[in-house]
Amino acid sequence: MRILFYCLTFYPENSGYSNAFQNLVKAITNYYPEVQIDLVTPNNLGDKAEFSAPNVNVIRLNYKLTKNKLGFFLNSYLFAKQFNQLFLKQNYDLAFVETFEDYVFLSNLHRNVYKKLLVRVHSTFETEYMVYFPNFKYKLGKYILKNFVFNKVKYVASTNNFHIDFIKTHYLDNNLYHIAHKGYFTLPNTMPMVAGDTQGDSIPVGKLKFFTLGRMDEGGYLQKGFDDLLNALILIKDKVRDKIEVKIVGKGDYQAKLKSKAKENNLSFIQFIDGFTHHETLEQLIASDVVILPSRYEGLSMFALEAIATSNAVLFSNTGGLIDLVENNGFLFEPQNVEDMACKIEKLVFSSPVALAEMKRNSVNVFTAKFSEKATADKFYNILKIVKADN
Repeated sequence: MRILFYCLTFYPENSGYSNAFQNLVKAITNYYPEVQIDLVTPNNLGDKAEFSAPNVNVIRLNYKLTKNKLGFFLNSYLFAKQFNQLFLKQNYDLAFVETFEDYVFLSNLHRNVYKKLLVRVHSTFETEYMVYFPNFKYKLGKYILKNFVFNKVKYVASTNNFHIDFIKTHYLDNNLYHIAHKGYFTLPNTMPMVAGDTQGDSIPVGKLKFFTLGRMDEGGYLQKGFDDLLNALILIKDKVRDKIEVKIVGKGDYQAKLKSKAKENNLSFIQFIDGFTHHETLEQLIASDVVILPSRYEGLSMFALEAIATSNAVLFSNTGGLIDLVENNGFLFEPQNVEDMACKIEKLVFSSPVALAEMKRNSVNVFTAKFSEKATADKFYNILKIVKADN
């Protein structure tokens, strides 16, 4: 079976998006060698060796114009034309586009492409940002997606259940007639199992080690909820403060503000760190007991996936893809409910070591059952079979 992929962001870029897309492609071809993938991306390879995976052919597109506002529209239009030409030359079983982010590209696809087109909602960019943020690019994107894309796209996937419902509500207006004309699938992110102590057999000793990570620019400050975390830590009792260590990793314009607030409120158990390499982040995750993500809105975070794969108990906000990661391996709390977060922190601190070890084991079980490479590859192959049968 043959698939034509489109990834606006791909190798060699080192980002959560890029890594997630690479992981999906590798998982599919590792477990289903009968699948041939032609992957189209405008990402420049530079001096790097080409991405390599079994039965994957990477096609690099070239930007014809500079990446200014006008260039964004014209380049995306040209990329769509090239994608159409490739699709119409071959008998592909599926056209797969990662994210609704490039709405100009999606609005210029050929009618025959739409018949076999699956687009995956990947993050908050094409959902919360596009719908709510007061930025002309987002407003335009929402208008084009709602009026010129969703009426033609036949299959919609998302990394999580939350954003499938978001699409139905905000782009299809909960119109049952329009909703019924499409197919919907959850196709989560995946990653290889992390080497190290990921079995959750160790019982936490000493102070409970909390770990979190995220951007601290304006967008990250609004999304990631670090200020909410500090407010929750201000509320916890002194006897709880004495039992925890918290590492917060991230850099940006708002880090100084967060550091100052922590110092003023005597949160001396917090260590702020500018950043880690990916390898160092995994080492920190393996050494931690609890990963806390207080996001106000979130997709299926690769960091959250790494958290459960490395056998951490979790404390996540009840939003987006984070909801799907919590099953007897920690707690959810309502976004921006700092009292609820503080209560759950105290509940974790006063859990027995045996109970915490069980949560850590359950995290690995959740990852293996729902987010392992095989589980995701199986989901994708089932989608492929359905699309093929429909056409």
